[in-house]
Amino acid sequence: MKLVRTFLFFSFFIALGAQADMEQRPSDGLSPESIEAKPEGGFSKSVAGKWNCGDFGIMTLIDKKGKVTGTYTYENGSVTGAVKNNVFSGIWKQGKDGGVFEFKVSIERMTTKPTHLRGKWKYKGEANWQESPWECSR
Repeated sequence: MKLVRTFLFFSFFIALGAQADMEQRPSDGLSPESIEAKPEGGFSKSVAGKWNCGDFGIMTLIDKKGKVTGTYTYENGSVTGAVKNNVFSGIWKQGKDGGVFEFKVSIERMTTKPTHLRGKWKYKGEANWQESPWECSR
């Protein structure tokens, strides 16, 4: 009987230790240092990185706390803007042309980072958005 109580006693403490260890470690095996805080919506709003924008080419973005700058290969274009409420908007320039854009930032596969920018654009001074969309993915 004493052996059984000793066994149960040690089993109880081993189980408590294992449970405490599990609570400190993320369930997906990532270290706590590698986990970034996720804003509302459950994902990172950072759009930094390379994006394939179809006819507009490759767009490379730098995101510093929601303020975004970048370039795209079509006619040496550039963008400047900000991410707010899952929308990346701002101005674009290429050569002598320029205007505004507005992208919906979304995740469309299993990841915590945005995978798609789906948006619209127009030339400076125009009232209506262009019919052709501006869509990028990574």
